[in-house]
Amino acid sequence: YGPAQIRKNVDDVRHAFSGLPVTLLYALEANSNRAIIQVMAEMGLGAEAVSGGEVFRAREAGIEPQKIAFSGVGKTDAEIEQALEAGIGTIIVESLEELKVVEMAAARRGVRAPVALRYQPCIALGTHPYLATGAKATKFGLEKDAVVAALDAVRRSASLELVGLHAHIGSQIRT
Repeated sequence: YGPAQIRKNVDDVRHAFSGLPVTLLYALEANSNRAIIQVMAEMGLGAEAVSGGEVFRAREAGIEPQKIAFSGVGKTDAEIEQALEAGIGTIIVESLEELKVVEMAAARRGVRAPVALRYQPCIALGTHPYLATGAKATKFGLEKDAVVAALDAVRRSASLELVGLHAHIGSQIRT
């Protein structure tokens, strides 16, 4: 967790993706220590937050709001409102129901909500069951038919703007 090692790791990842149009985000659920987040902010990284508290910590540590992605299955209506008020860059939508909540909140504010759709690829990997997020049996994301419906809903909406597609298949993948 030392700053020198963090900087080296970030530089290594940047080198691996050099020449590609990517924005690196630090997942605050890994460690939301303010000093670590500040190093990430100093290096120009964004943040992935899974709660309103993490959005607050990222902003407090200097992460630019447009570089924050708000993900997770437990977002409350109030947290979605706060994310829109903060002007964060992406709300990662997990379900058609959540997409409707985001759309209504954006319409009330008179803004277009930047959304990414979390795709559920239905890929089972040999990871710990508690860390598997890409298998069909998990609660994370939209399966293929729901992604198509969500894309259609975004296209018809004056309050939603599609900014990406998101997928996460799990952690501690060894093969």
